[in-house]
Order: sequence, then structure tokens, then C-alpha cells
Amino acid sequence: MSRVPSISSSLTIGPLSQEEYDRFSQAIYKLARINLGPHKKELVTARLSKRLRALGLRSFSDYYEFINSSAGREELTNFVDAISTNHTFFFREVLHFEFMASTVVPDHVKDAGRRPLRVWSAACSSGEEPYSIAITLAETLPASAHESFEVVATDISTRVLAKAQQGIYPANRLQSMPPEVLKRYFLRQPQPGDDPLFQARPQLRQRLKFVHLNLFANYPWREPFDVVFLRNVMIYFDRETQSDLIQRILPWIRPGGYLITGQSESLGHNIKALKVIRPSIHQKSHG
Repeated sequence: MSRVPSISSSLTIGPLSQEEYDRFSQAIYKLARINLGPHKKELVTARLSKRLRALGLRSFSDYYEFINSSAGREELTNFVDAISTNHTFFFREVLHFEFMASTVVPDHVKDAGRRPLRVWSAACSSGEEPYSIAITLAETLPASAHESFEVVATDISTRVLAKAQQGIYPANRLQSMPPEVLKRYFLRQPQPGDDPLFQARPQLRQRLKFVHLNLFANYPWREPFDVVFLRNVMIYFDRETQSDLIQRILPWIRPGGYLITGQSESLGHNIKALKVIRPSIHQKSHG
């Protein structure tokens, strides 16, 4: 296909066949190592239908042909975004942030001297996780160490990274945040209606570094991290891919540092360098 047909966004799109679903499954695995499995057909249909309507395409086979053409190279980013984007909220799985406050921060203050505490949010989506990390560190580090932490946030989706950098969220995404914390770190945006928006204050946004990254590409880091958040990521991958990803990330965790996964996730295999200290919290050996 050399171009996208110009068709009304109200067009009727045909159903996604099993053969088409299998082709898209193979494509997303090749691009991002995401394993859709046999049960995501309805999700893929809903998410890709939006892309078809945006492009004016009538069928999923037309869309598949388009993303595999020279004219559709830029659309590949939207394809990956549509399949991979995960909805989240602030302080999701709060036990992880309580662990940061009660264990990681005190241990760092005691043992690490003036070295910055470095945290990597490996699949940050629209930013709720790394902002939650930064707020936790700002709230719990001693005043003398407030400038001594770094939060790096990465995602394969350029679209959600752009949203994360803006740091603008509706009130319903901030419900888990105490009012005094919300006031300290967010500004209400002037706008009409009953659903206000809040933007992270500049001093919070500047504490985060956002980087577009495929977790299976080369990492640009120069120093290891004290904590890596890899939450609600492993569920997308098969066992072999999970093992490959952990082995890629391990060298970038400081000895004695932590890998935090989602509470519903399991590494599923024995990794000698990691010890489970709490469900979903793994510590790298000091040796």
C-alpha cells in the first residue's frame, strides 16, 4: 500500500479473524517481545479499531499491510503503543512504596554516604509510577539529602512518555494521594467543568528523567541503580523472554539493590543472584 485511503472515521470495520490476530501477535512479539497469547483478541480488536478509524482503513488486513509498507513505518510506533499501553494510577501496590520509605531510604542514608539514590522505573507508562517514586523519596529522605536522588523513567511508547513528561492528570487518578501531599506536589489547572486536572509542580518534574527505551535494546546507562521497578511487565512475556529480560537488567542493579515486580507476577524461575525478601521484592546478592 502506498498511501492511506481517506475514509470517514464513522466507517464500519470488519471483524478481526483468527489469522489476522495471529499475524498481529507475531508482529508485536517481533517488535517488543510481547506475548499476547490466545486470550487477548478482544483487547487487540478494541485497541486497533481506533487506529483503523484514525487512518480511514476498512479492515485489519489493510492495517497489517499498511504497517508493513514503507509508507506505514511511522505507524509502527502507534501499533506498539496501542498494544502495550497499560493503565495505572498513583501509589499502585502501595506496599512497594512503603518498602522504599521503611527500608531502602534508611539503608541508603546509613550506608551510601553522599552518593545519589538511583531508581529506574523500567515501564513507566503515563508516569504515575515514577512520580510516586519521586514523591516517596522527597517525603522520606532527610532534608540534607533531598537533592540526592535520581528517578529514570523509560517506556517503549513515545506517546505515553510525552504524557508523563507533561505530568498532567485528572483528579480520579490522584484519589489515593493524601490531600496535603497533593497540594505539595501538584497544581490544579484552571479549566471549566467538574473534573479538574492537576499538573506536577516543576520542582517535581525536574527530578525525573524520561527516556524512550525498548527493554530488549541496548541500555544507555553509565551507572547501576539501587532499585529497579519492573512491575506489571512480565505478564506480557513468555518464560524464556522473562528470563532474558531479567538477565539484561541484573547488571544494572547495584549489589544489594532491589528488583520490584508486580504483586501478581512471579519470576517463575530460580535466579541465583536474586533473593526473594518479600513477595514481589527481590534483592541482588552483595557478592
